[in-house]
Amino acid sequence: MGVKNVKNGKNRGGGRLAAKIAALAVGVLILAGGAAATVLSITPRATWISAVEAYGEYAFLRTDADELDKKYNNYPVLAVGDMTYDEGGAEDPIFGVSADGVLIARISEMYQWQSTADGYEAVWSEEILSGGDGHENPSAFPSGVSSKTYTAHNVKLGGLAVTDDQLNMMTAREEVGTLPDVDVRGFHTSGAVITNAADIDHPEIGDVRIRYEYVPSRSITIAGMQRSVGTPGIGIIDWKAPNGLWFSHVFEGKLTLEETARLLRTVGEAGRTSWLLLAGGAVLSILGAGVVVAGYSALTGYEPRLKFGKGKTIVGASAAACHAAAIGVIVFAVSAAAAWSQVSILWLAAAGAVAVTYAYFAVIDVFKRTPRREKVEAEYKPILIKKDEFKK
Repeated sequence: MGVKNVKNGKNRGGGRLAAKIAALAVGVLILAGGAAATVLSITPRATWISAVEAYGEYAFLRTDADELDKKYNNYPVLAVGDMTYDEGGAEDPIFGVSADGVLIARISEMYQWQSTADGYEAVWSEEILSGGDGHENPSAFPSGVSSKTYTAHNVKLGGLAVTDDQLNMMTAREEVGTLPDVDVRGFHTSGAVITNAADIDHPEIGDVRIRYEYVPSRSITIAGMQRSVGTPGIGIIDWKAPNGLWFSHVFEGKLTLEETARLLRTVGEAGRTSWLLLAGGAVLSILGAGVVVAGYSALTGYEPRLKFGKGKTIVGASAAACHAAAIGVIVFAVSAAAAWSQVSILWLAAAGAVAVTYAYFAVIDVFKRTPRREKVEAEYKPILIKKDEFKK
């Protein structure tokens, strides 16, 4: 029995050690998850801005598109000019709607059920919505009538071919005013829309309405790399920045290189930082640091303490919480700086200096092993009895 007790005691000790190691490992994993989330949330924005700054450094100054020739092929350029296209403009071949411009957009919307906090309501939507609870929606638009864009033939900027993708970047569009009388596939013209509804003012679920927008010919600026693009001739395609990002962009008006770089930076910043992921990275960093501090203290017997200069020193849970917060913030800052370092290495250098400074003062000076004798004296103060009282 005695042997079993000793063996069980060893097993319990081994189990406690394994649990402490596991807790420390979990803390490290949480900390790593926080760092990864932080990097992933910031990297897209930093990558775009780094590419834009490189473009501003390498690209030729603003050049009229009709002055560009093949000697600029494979170089980043900034081409400006007025768009031209073949007579007739852009046309939707399904319904025969045309506009005197470089692009026409068919915008199709279906009348569908949409879930709300109070139940369901009927709305016009360009996307297929999920219904339910007796409010079912069609699974798709009628064949050939979903939203789509069409471009004019032979669209050029000076001597450069303009691609459909570049034309689709132009979001400043105008409504097509008068629509032709249509009688195609069960659709007809009703005022400013084309529809298959029997009464557009009282639509039924599944009815479709179609309206049109177009892009008139105007002056534009294209940022990218010049390249011979086959049959159309010379054009602007995506430019590969030194950091590996491919990009090109179209802006309205004749812009300078400085104006283009500023607008490109704005485009890249919009929606390229996942703030929810960034907040998750901060929370996980601090939480993981707390688990690491607790696990390290339990595993090694080192007791965290926090010194305020030559003044007060706090020990135990309060000090552990302070160190967990400090470590979490430093991991978060270093991760963010690492993601941002492709824009400026100084961010990473500054964050690294802070981390090293903390490591020196915290790990070397603050985490001290508290001798067992001091722990015993702290918990069990000796009882002193006077001699006279003892004789009594």
